[in-house]
Amino acid sequence: MPPTHATELRRMLQVFLDITEERSGALSPRAALAKLKSALARGHLFSGFSQGPPEWQPGLRPLRLDRSTTEPACDELNLYGLLCAEVGAVKEYSSTSLLWNSLYAVQPVILQWIEFFHPMNRNIRLKDDAEYSYGVGVTLISLFGGLIYPRLVMETQQLASWIIGHRLDVYITDFWVNLPRYVVDPSGGTAARAMEWMYTLFRCLRGARMPARIGELLLERTSENPRRLCRSIAYYAEVIPVKEYATLTDNLWELACHLISEAPELVPSTVRLVSAIKYAADFNAWTIAMGSGFYLQNLWIRTSSLRALEISLRAGVFEILVDLSRKLPAFERALHENLDIFCSKSHGSSGGRPDSIAKYVAGTRAVKDAAAETRVRLESCDAAGASTLFTAPPRVSERTGTKVTI
Repeated sequence: MPPTHATELRRMLQVFLDITEERSGALSPRAALAKLKSALARGHLFSGFSQGPPEWQPGLRPLRLDRSTTEPACDELNLYGLLCAEVGAVKEYSSTSLLWNSLYAVQPVILQWIEFFHPMNRNIRLKDDAEYSYGVGVTLISLFGGLIYPRLVMETQQLASWIIGHRLDVYITDFWVNLPRYVVDPSGGTAARAMEWMYTLFRCLRGARMPARIGELLLERTSENPRRLCRSIAYYAEVIPVKEYATLTDNLWELACHLISEAPELVPSTVRLVSAIKYAADFNAWTIAMGSGFYLQNLWIRTSSLRALEISLRAGVFEILVDLSRKLPAFERALHENLDIFCSKSHGSSGGRPDSIAKYVAGTRAVKDAAAETRVRLESCDAAGASTLFTAPPRVSERTGTKVTI
């Protein structure tokens, strides 16, 4: 394939990057769009991949092609996805726009490439080549963004139907669940972008009143294995840099709580999450500490086994909550709420030792002291303003880049 195709595509992407990043010497949006229209009119901008992937049909045996066969197209597809996203930041998407219709004229071919490249279809050997596995992963995330980001202006129900109709919900969910299996040692930025599109999908489907779809996808893509969902959540909590992607870290815990409510079959019987709360609290990342605490609390409530409670106790969850309750009033209520959860779970649940749990909680001096210390303040609180652990506390300091681990 002539190198001029990729060169022209890269130059066009740079034009729009200069605008969105407000670089000196950037063209005006009108001039950039005119330049793009001219390039599209010439008809060669997407020649590097417009013929589609190698011959393969869904349901047939994978082709198992090596890197040299598909790498050039993979590189240009990455540029295409980035270009669509950058154009979307400059010109709002409209289904009646001639520019967008021209830019998305290759969409059927793009969807074929996504289906071909997606590791779930096993057409390429990713684990044999760490660098190539990273390139394919980045390209898939780029294409998700290029196809969906400009369309976020659409009505929610319409967007959700479009995503489901093109199986992008399946591809995004599977990629999110299996990222560490598909990509060798992905960067924190790559994990953050995968997380971004999973969260976007979740919000879209909930906004369209289709939350059950998320549960169906998770059951399918995890093979109904609770450990796989738990490991995925733990993985993203560990690798996404808190400082650079603070909002996404918050979104992770929101997503995690909803995932276990939409797919109760995937609630694990054991969970090692206490360290996530402690790490966040040690560095004053209060919102993240509360988010991970919210997820842990949901697991306690929903699990059918007492193993999760016992593991949390051994990890020192109440000592951590006691310490937090002395730092922030929002956690005082949490201390008592979690005691109530433990008491209720110790009567009627199976799979554990309820007597030992109740004895441990009742006999923990630090918990008793903290309860006495905060009871007066709690009774005087406005119930509407301090009813749960998740009343947002003041942001007393900036988050740090320390990893939040599970």
